[in-house]
Amino acid sequence: MKQIIYITTDEISQNYDLDANAHKLSPCVQVVSINEINKYRKVIRIPRLLNIGDVLVEHPYDSLCYIDVNEMTDKIISQSKFFKISEIVCLLGASSYEIISTEQKTEERKFEINGEIGYKTISAKTFWRNDTKANEVLNFSLKDTYNNRTHQVSDESYCAALEKLSLYHLDMDDAIQSLVQMRNPNLDTVLQTRTFHFDLTHEINKLFDIGFTLNCVPSFKLNMGVKRALELRQKISIDIKFSF
Repeated sequence: MKQIIYITTDEISQNYDLDANAHKLSPCVQVVSINEINKYRKVIRIPRLLNIGDVLVEHPYDSLCYIDVNEMTDKIISQSKFFKISEIVCLLGASSYEIISTEQKTEERKFEINGEIGYKTISAKTFWRNDTKANEVLNFSLKDTYNNRTHQVSDESYCAALEKLSLYHLDMDDAIQSLVQMRNPNLDTVLQTRTFHFDLTHEINKLFDIGFTLNCVPSFKLNMGVKRALELRQKISIDIKFSF
């Protein structure tokens, strides 16, 4: 399955490619008939109740799970990514973390004259450590400790961290890659403390960019909720200090 699934009628699923603007639709969008979608339940997890016009988005960190676009919020995905990162750094012997700052930015997607997707900033806020408003944005603790028996990294735990990195599709994130590499137990000097910058919504925003191209095909009737969900680009990033 592709990264975005659009559910429509039999007729539109068979003939949408005849539309003059069909070539503007991202190749990562799969158009599926409402009568055909159930056969995919054997290989992927999708919502039980589906309707014509629904848009499903592949979970960024679980390629077998698809979520309704209206339910895939920035808070849910940023929390999910943070927990994946936390799981990896725990394997790398982390003792604690503290979030130094949190940035939240809201933008609107729009098509530029050249056909590319552009972004217009609506709001941008930065919250520093101990700011209670950051909790409302992140939905997880700003500071915590790990109950690690040892802060040394074994070859076994390092390999497990690499496996998690690949399993959660985070191996393309430069910040996480850098963190993992610096904790390689075979290095002469292993990282002890450092502050990293993580974009917690990078992956979901790439997926929503793909979904936004559904607007290019007039025969796709997107309801206002779907249109607005795909139009908004929510960015959440953090500066976080890890100690090992």
